[in-house]
Amino acid sequence: MKTGLTQETEHGRADWRRLRRLAALSCLAAAMTGCTTVSNLWARLTTDCADCAAAPEAGAQCTEQIAAQAREARTQAAATLYEVGFALNRQGEAGAAIATYGELDRRFGEDDSPAIREQVARALLHRSVLLGKEGKTSAAVAVQDDIVGRFGDDEAPAVRLIVAMTLASKGALQGRKNLQAELAACEEIERRFGEDDAPAMRELRARVLVRKAERLRRGSAAKAIAAYEEVIERFGEDDLPALRTQVARALFGKADAMRKREDAPARAAALEQIVARYGQDAEPATRAVVKQAARARAALGKVKARPSGKKPPPPAASRKVAHTHTNMNTISSRARLAMA
Repeated sequence: MKTGLTQETEHGRADWRRLRRLAALSCLAAAMTGCTTVSNLWARLTTDCADCAAAPEAGAQCTEQIAAQAREARTQAAATLYEVGFALNRQGEAGAAIATYGELDRRFGEDDSPAIREQVARALLHRSVLLGKEGKTSAAVAVQDDIVGRFGDDEAPAVRLIVAMTLASKGALQGRKNLQAELAACEEIERRFGEDDAPAMRELRARVLVRKAERLRRGSAAKAIAAYEEVIERFGEDDLPALRTQVARALFGKADAMRKREDAPARAAALEQIVARYGQDAEPATRAVVKQAARARAALGKVKARPSGKKPPPPAASRKVAHTHTNMNTISSRARLAMA
């Protein structure tokens, strides 16, 4: 007959063997990714440990440590695969990068580790951006919808930012042909993340609102001005350098949109406000907006001082300059939103 002590020891050994098998499976999963760091872990698992066999509690602790190391190896393998995709894209191998990001999702997509979930979400975002650049809009949108569906309720700040970036990227992609789809994406970002005070999230929301205003300018100057004013009101007092840049752009966009209203005094006041508020700003991007505002203010003064006998420049030229400025801002905004 087995004593209570003997039964407890055998139960402990059974727990140790079960943990050992789980750790072995983790090592095998990591090894399938080509990770070379698991060889030592595997050697430990396949070597009998006299101390662990004699002391089940020590065996369980030893095996848990091995499992933890296996999880770390798995996390590093996912990160390495992500970096491979990133490097392939930088070398101009977009197709190979798309395939690599897809492989990362296939291997690690079901992992519930926070670090790996972030890697998978980021890889899928980059995959969708590359698919969009390849002209595969439907495939890109499908990946973006997958990101929102799988990670939309994640509480990790980094993953939340990726979801917001995905919505912004989707809006920009669909907005090429459908303005309402892009506006809907802007509203969805505000609905989901409007109360998120993380600096990166605030910057993204400001960028999205500025882009929304730029898109509205094509149809309605009044709606565009209202959207620019929303940016100024919500982020005007924020000291984050990137947000100061977005507020300066909103002020400049508002002044530029006033051309259609032919409200020269209000436009001049808006331009002067940019120079007064941000003239000494240390952020290069903000200083660039200040220079634009100063040039526009000087040009406005020349128009006012022009002799009455001189004809103004053709309206088409002015419209062409304004359109070029809008496109430059749009391209810049889209490119920065797509980066992780």
